[in-house]
Amino acid sequence: MFIAIYQFSVKPGHEHAFRQAWLALTQGIYLQRGSLGSRMHR
Repeated sequence: MFIAIYQFSVKPGHEHAFRQAWLALTQGIYLQRGSLGSRMHR
């Protein structure tokens, strides 16, 4: 198993757009590369 932890700085007011972009990218990786998934923590 491989685990990666990333830290992002999101500009105030852009939280929703960041979540949407993160979700789209995560789903794409899951569908195209067989990722086991990912989670976002605040």
